[in-house]
Amino acid sequence: MRKKRKAHRPFALDYAILLGGALLMGAVLACFAMATDKAQALFFTAFAREKLLPLVLTPAAFAVSVWLMLRYFPAASGSGVPQTLAAQQLTDKVSHNYLLGPRVVIGKMLLVVLVLLCGASLGREGPCVQLGAGIMLFCSRYARMPDRRLFITAGGAAGFAAAFNAPLAGIAFLVEEMARGMQYKERLTILSIILLAAIGATSVMGDYDYFGHVKSGLTLARN
Repeated sequence: MRKKRKAHRPFALDYAILLGGALLMGAVLACFAMATDKAQALFFTAFAREKLLPLVLTPAAFAVSVWLMLRYFPAASGSGVPQTLAAQQLTDKVSHNYLLGPRVVIGKMLLVVLVLLCGASLGREGPCVQLGAGIMLFCSRYARMPDRRLFITAGGAAGFAAAFNAPLAGIAFLVEEMARGMQYKERLTILSIILLAAIGATSVMGDYDYFGHVKSGLTLARN
């Protein structure tokens, strides 16, 4: 008897999964950004009411966060950019899971919000790079992509863009830090993911400016 041939999923569907994942990733990181802003606002509100609160709360929260990180999420330490760059150079699934797996993504989000809620001075650009890379790595597995390093790169740059609603900044970060030696077609794929991630973030947060508005003008009128 002849063996039945397995139905092959269209290649276009795999890319649709990746592009849909980029939109989802942008929305997730926008929610993460909103959570970090809310955490900082709550801390400043509490600090305004009780000036001595940070003397007790902040060191205790830092100790708890470090313990949680060392015990459960060791790859969530630091900014997250070195982990993402390291994952670009590796091909085995075990290393990718350790550096960018779902546990790391969830742990990173929780720990960042925790320390910001308790008074940490922490930027979100590094964490968003690692989170974006982890989410796109997860999506690339469902899309059956043989080399997932391309989508680690795309996720890292797209995470940077989604966090600040700044696609051009994500592209600049891609060119400067993560896309060295890549071919033209690979860069086009990454650019698509960056733009879709920015659209996903904007759909959640609206057309926001992370750094606010700068009003300036030049007048030539004489006094």
